Amino acid sequence: MGSGYSQLSSQHLTKEQLQRVEQKFKRLSGGDGQASIEDILLLPELAGNPLVPRMFELLDDDGDGFLTLQEFIKAIEWFGTIKTADDMYRLAFTLYDLDADGCISAQELFSMLQQLLGEGVGDQQLERVVQATMLQYDSDGDWRLDFREFVALMNRVDLYSKFTFTVC
Repeated sequence: MGSGYSQLSSQHLTKEQLQRVEQKFKRLSGGDGQASIEDILLLPELAGNPLVPRMFELLDDDGDGFLTLQEFIKAIEWFGTIKTADDMYRLAFTLYDLDADGCISAQELFSMLQQLLGEGVGDQQLERVVQATMLQYDSDGDWRLDFREFVALMNRVDLYSKFTFTVC
């Protein structure tokens, strides 16, 4: 592949796709072999997405604040495996489960909602939303959502109708 990346491999990408990913990564990283979150946010498909910092954190294997080409390839492969609603729920669950313990605590839900909604919603209002969510969807009463409970929450949320409107 040229620039010292000949050892790259992928279970899901062809050699040609890997070459295109490498070229895109070189442009994104300025050729230095590392992409910061600021670099990643330059991608039009990710600009303004409030989940990017969390996704970046999950993909930055060594925690150095940069993605290597191999980590970038892992990201593309990861998103490329999302084929079903269950896959999407699992990705969302992984994003919300900040400590990776297999459950989403009330504090994790609060933190993610805070990240998603930004400063437009106050902490007290978010706390009420989290409490109401836990009361309704935490079926075993442990103040943590397991995957099944999280899917029930996601299935009840009609995001499409909440974020669309009709212009007369």
